[in-house]
Amino acid sequence: MNCKEVFKIIDNERRINYKNRSEMSEKIGFTNPQGYHIFMKRLEANKNGSHFNKVCKILEKLGYEIIIKKKGE
Repeated sequence: MNCKEVFKIIDNERRINYKNRSEMSEKIGFTNPQGYHIFMKRLEANKNGSHFNKVCKILEKLGYEIIIKKKGE
């Protein structure tokens, strides 16, 4: 798991269930669509130094993995 994979999950959810980015950004609590856009760009960039990617690498080295699944599935 890494930031790019999380980006793909969120982006796919938006494309399937929301009319546009603004609608999704409101649903998930961003006060303006630009904040959502910046957040998504950071995930998509998938920088090695991101905290999430560091946590994933550490967990992987310890034999763990992060799995994202939709509630109720």
